[in-house]
Amino acid sequence: MQRSIWSRLLPIGAQSTTVAGAGKEELDLALQALAAELQKALAPVAPRASFRRELGRELAAVARQQRAPRIVLQRPPNYRRGLLIGAAAVSSAVSVAGLVALLWHHRAQRASPAGS
Repeated sequence: MQRSIWSRLLPIGAQSTTVAGAGKEELDLALQALAAELQKALAPVAPRASFRRELGRELAAVARQQRAPRIVLQRPPNYRRGLLIGAAAVSSAVSVAGLVALLWHHRAQRASPAGS
């Protein structure tokens, strides 16, 4: 039986690992058992033919899309923000003008004689 990658790699990692009370042979046997279990659990799989066909189609579509010329469209300037700022400025000016007119009216009433 051919040795798997796990059975080759695990003893390398075990050389730097120290386990209290366990000898090197016991550790090697435990690691070999673990490698055997991992080899059983991690059996190689092959993708289904339908998956491979779909993957091939998607990769070809991406390649065509990357080769296609890119057209960049710029968005027109956003006038909405400018209009909003302008409307806020006009409404503020109208408020200030209304306040000035109100104060002017009250001042004019105080200055005029009450009996006339």
